[in-house]
Formats: sequence, structure tokens, C-alpha cells
Amino acid sequence: MRKFRSHGLWTRRRLLLSTLGMLVLSLGAAEQAPNPLIEQLKSPNADQRAKAASELGKKGESSAAPALVAALNDPSAKVRREVVVALAEIRGGESLDGLITASRDTDPQVRVVAVDALWATTWAGLQASGSSPASSTLPKAAQMRTYASTPAWL
Repeated sequence: MRKFRSHGLWTRRRLLLSTLGMLVLSLGAAEQAPNPLIEQLKSPNADQRAKAASELGKKGESSAAPALVAALNDPSAKVRREVVVALAEIRGGESLDGLITASRDTDPQVRVVAVDALWATTWAGLQASGSSPASSTLPKAAQMRTYASTPAWL
């Protein structure tokens, strides 16, 4: 080590390492820049929140799922419906948990959209695996959808 210090190599290495460290930190900060659509989910305007949820769903970014799941607590049923549609478009573990939560929403329309989304996700998964549901499953899904729109569902 003394050899490096005496020739100034040690100082150059430290400078290089600190520069690389700052570069890595700045790249990490750039990747974690806040998404303006996620910020709009917190808007005081329900229409803006609903539009933000819709746009997040269209983008299909799984990184938006936690914010969308949190928006399931929105006071506006319109916003919650858009959130459910967005979660259905994202399709991931966290979005499925959100859809299950939404299937117990106080608003019947939100529940129906959530049940439809869960059914569509299940159907897509079965088709992707090469399986198909039994023909008796379709009427049961329709009954479940109808039942979800009633207060007894809760």
C-alpha cells in the first residue's frame, strides 16, 4: 500500500472509486424518480385520480401496483372501478391481491368488475397452460358475477 500511496496511484484509485460510487447512486436516483401518474392518484379531484389509474393500467407497469392497491381505499367508487381495471391489465401477484380485496368492496359495481377481472385472469391462465375450464364452470362464473352485485356477497 505504501508503494501505491507514494506514487499517487492510491489517490487516483480513491478518486475513481468515489466517482463510480456517485455515478451508481445517481443512476439509482434516476430510476426511482416519482411517476407523475402515481402522484395524480393523490389528487383532490376524483376525475383526475380515475384518469391516472386508467393511464397506469394502460401502461401495464407492475411497479404501479402498490400505488393502485393503496388507491382501492379511495372514497370515490369511480376511482376504485378504474383502479380495478388497471390492476386487471397489470396482472401480477400484487395486482391479484388487490383484485381479491376489491371483490369485497362496498360498491356492487366495483365488486362485479373485480370478479370479472379475477375470472378473466383465471381464464387466461388456464388457456396459457393449455387447459380449459369445464363447460359447467361458465354458468357458475355468471352466477358468481350476479351474486357479487348483491349485498349478500359481503
